[in-house]
Amino acid sequence: MDRRGRAEICGQLLIDAEAAVFCYDAVREALRAPAALRTSNSPGLRAGTANLLGWFPECAATSIPLLMAFVVDEALPGVAATGVVALGLLGDSAAVPFAESCLDSRSPSCAGPPRSRRPGPS
Repeated sequence: MDRRGRAEICGQLLIDAEAAVFCYDAVREALRAPAALRTSNSPGLRAGTANLLGWFPECAATSIPLLMAFVVDEALPGVAATGVVALGLLGDSAAVPFAESCLDSRSPSCAGPPRSRRPGPS
């Protein structure tokens, strides 16, 4: 590969990297008010929103309390588990005791009936 070919490849890599950063920033901005996490009737949307929160550790200060409340209130165990995984992705040691309690089925914070139910089809 000649010098010109390498320069073209480097130019394209720079464009791709800038696009990736732009997309990351756009998603992070949209997640500042993730209403879908608490209000959606769609389990997939709630789980997807919880998952996305886990990929933005710079937003951990607001995401961790939101995810903890979500996990406690979520009616579907698989969706709640996505919230626990998202907490782990954030990497904050303050969330470890809560996540560990969710692994213990005897824990009142994560086991048993949820505190609230979402409206939707039965």
